[in-house]
Amino acid sequence: MKTRASLKKRTADCKIVR
Repeated sequence: MKTRASLKKRTADCKIVR
C-alpha cells in the first residue's frame, strides 16, 4: 500500500521535473 503511494508520488515528481 505504501509502496504504491510512493511510486505515484515519485512519478508525479518526475513528471513535474520533466
